[in-house]
Amino acid sequence: MIVSTLAIVLKSFPYGDTSIIARCFTKEYGKISIIARGARTKKSMQSAHLQPLSFLDLMFYHKPNRELHTVSKTGFAERWPGIQDDMKKISYGLAILELTDKTLTVEDPHGDLFDEIIHVMRLVNSQPQRLNMVFWYYQLKLLEILGFRPDLDAEDFIKTSGSELDKSENARRVISYLQRADITAENFIQEIETFALYPNDRKAISKYISTHFRLHFDDLGELKALKVMRQIVQ
Repeated sequence: MIVSTLAIVLKSFPYGDTSIIARCFTKEYGKISIIARGARTKKSMQSAHLQPLSFLDLMFYHKPNRELHTVSKTGFAERWPGIQDDMKKISYGLAILELTDKTLTVEDPHGDLFDEIIHVMRLVNSQPQRLNMVFWYYQLKLLEILGFRPDLDAEDFIKTSGSELDKSENARRVISYLQRADITAENFIQEIETFALYPNDRKAISKYISTHFRLHFDDLGELKALKVMRQIVQ
């Protein structure tokens, strides 16, 4: 059966002489793997479509419990040129995709999370500043949607997490705000720009959130995209 859905490409690689296999997060079907046969031929546009960070209208032959689905048609649903022209934005975008890929199970739909990732990518595309806060927002939203919302009242966990969040009231305020924020609100950017963040605050927030991910997801490891970004900005 041919189905149609919105999708964001998480990862892709060449297969055989002319094909591409891609892992996508779709709105209706969750995380799936697809194969586009002949996508790397000169006449095909699908090679450009099936790159990480592409937001697509995707049609494919869907068969339940099948590991690989065959592409019927692809096209850009929306383009984000502001990301593609900025190495820092590319790194944050790829980190968001990597985190999503590593935490979602196959064909487990999360339409609400799909909407969030698209809103976040639009903001990364258009917003030149505070990308770290946008990334933290997505991390916290991902944890919440998957059932692991961090509890700022859990003082014992905060003290044993090694994040030093108990020593930074400002960091706690940032996390508390991001947990209740609406990224689609017109004043979201203005709100996050009001927070003064110091190096110890950024360190405490990052460590607190990453500790939650390590607690709930085995073998998550460090995100490669963020590691590359740190090497670039040094």
